[in-house]
Amino acid sequence: LLMNKPQDAIMNLDIFWKLIEQSRKLASGDPEAQATELQTLLEKLPATDILIFQKIFDAYADLSYRASLWAAFYIKEGGCSDDAFDYSRWGLIAMGRKAFDEVVTNPDALAKDEYDDLEENEDIMMAADAAYVALTGNEEEFYQQRCQQPLPDMAEEYQRLGLSPTYSLNDDPVHAMDYDDQEAMTAIFPKLVKKYWN
Repeated sequence: LLMNKPQDAIMNLDIFWKLIEQSRKLASGDPEAQATELQTLLEKLPATDILIFQKIFDAYADLSYRASLWAAFYIKEGGCSDDAFDYSRWGLIAMGRKAFDEVVTNPDALAKDEYDDLEENEDIMMAADAAYVALTGNEEEFYQQRCQQPLPDMAEEYQRLGLSPTYSLNDDPVHAMDYDDQEAMTAIFPKLVKKYWN
């Protein structure tokens, strides 16, 4: 997944999602507890795998940086700042692969009752960092490696989800729309508007 990935590294996309889902189950869906459970699970792995886990997380966060999802969170939460959009996407990743796949490819699915409890989750992003530091005692190394290593090749994931790997937020017509325009939003997100628009 990463350039010059060590031969003994085992982390991949499937293991990433298994760890996310295992941590969610252990935490009974509680976001703060899930971050703690995830950190504990990651601490059992080699430092290289923890770093790869973080880069996979970064790659899925990058993949989900899409105007339609931003607008959907805006409607659901009654507003969504830049930071809130980050935390909301991290919260979506924390819900697991099935939820992530569904909502990224069909943001109007956020209207489903099962996503009522989906909330911002800043802590989940810090789990790998905390696990790496607990294991190595070297936070500076974690950030240095995180910045230097390229994102994993997600071409197959984009293809699997039917998303363009060359997507640009600024080129997306949804990004230029007024998210407070009820008529325009209803045309794109009928279920979300019906459920959350006040």
